[in-house]
Amino acid sequence: MSDATIKVLLVAYHFPPLGLGGVGRALALFKYPGQFGVKVFVLTVKDIVYPEYDHSLLKGLDSSRVIRSGSCDPSRLMHLFGVRKGPRSDMGDFSAGILCRPDYKRGWNPFAYHKACSIIKNHGIDCIITTSPPPSSHLIGLKLRDKYRLPWIADFRDLWYSLPIEKVYKYRGQVEYARKLKKSVVDTADEIVGVNKSILSYLGRGELIYNAADDGVIDFWKNEPQTGEDNFLIGILGSISRLTPIEPLFKILRAVIEKDATLKDKIRIMHAGKCNSEEVMAAACKYGLADNITLHGYLPKQTAIQSLAGANLLYIAVQDIENYHILPGRIFDMLVSGKPILAVAHPDSDLAGIAGNHPKNIVADYDDIDMAGERLASLIDNPGEFSEIGDVRQYTASVMAHKYAAVIRRVIENK
Repeated sequence: MSDATIKVLLVAYHFPPLGLGGVGRALALFKYPGQFGVKVFVLTVKDIVYPEYDHSLLKGLDSSRVIRSGSCDPSRLMHLFGVRKGPRSDMGDFSAGILCRPDYKRGWNPFAYHKACSIIKNHGIDCIITTSPPPSSHLIGLKLRDKYRLPWIADFRDLWYSLPIEKVYKYRGQVEYARKLKKSVVDTADEIVGVNKSILSYLGRGELIYNAADDGVIDFWKNEPQTGEDNFLIGILGSISRLTPIEPLFKILRAVIEKDATLKDKIRIMHAGKCNSEEVMAAACKYGLADNITLHGYLPKQTAIQSLAGANLLYIAVQDIENYHILPGRIFDMLVSGKPILAVAHPDSDLAGIAGNHPKNIVADYDDIDMAGERLASLIDNPGEFSEIGDVRQYTASVMAHKYAAVIRRVIENK
């Protein structure tokens, strides 16, 4: 089989114009594998109720390869009844209702399966990829593999959701069902691909392919700085939640200010992303930083990054959940900025390892507040102290797509 003939069906519930972090991987897998002889058709859901949308992500896409199907899941049904925007639950606190087996998106499956069969027949598909969450997407992969005997890659962007099965469901029957589904997927798929080491450890096997920044993000960071010379701007990109908290930053800044009160007037914090603004501002007040922070709320990706282009430092933190560590895709958007990063995470996490590859970054455990404060104070006093990362393109979607294309070829050849 020549490279040019490889055709892949990507089954992805979350895809633009939906916004937020869950769409980035599917979008990259649609846009960039063509450079490496892999043509991707994406199957996704028709319009649904969703917390945020970003229509700019559709710009320049070949719409003939984006196929949308109906669904009877709650988000689709609410849209059909006229609702256009819904609240975003904090997935760190996700707990599935009793009817979830394995999730509320399962109502998409019969529609998606029927449409997938049509795509496979009409386009001569060579390989299938299903990506989760939602984990019910892998049920589609199981049925398609059984019917067509095509090689199937099960792609995991999270453990199950952001948490392992045992933390997602309240009821034993749900847990047992999800465990059986997990085992069936792991045993049946021709390859498992995960976005971080915790996922592969949880599943017991698989190929590690990290998320990546869209190639165009590098240029988004090139806007002129937006702060005065006397200010030190800390930028926060993406959602603030229990799993990606802001309080560690406040603790570190309090330690900095306690040692040198003059620095307080220089520090500015700017956030572009979803958050509970009341909770964030309450925490800022607790640490005496309410006057130092600006919350922009959710913005389209390009606008969000450009709003932080003048930052002297970028901040990210992930919470440790019983030795499972998430890896937000935004870290790659941050790395391609070339700016110093303050990352607070468990030392064994992927985030700590990736950020720690660059000496200019400040990587701290939750118990390393004093160390982080000392390094941050030094950076505030000498903003040009740390040089930029060398080759930021190693973190782009083209590189990720090259790795994925190699996996696709391998599973086809081994079938």
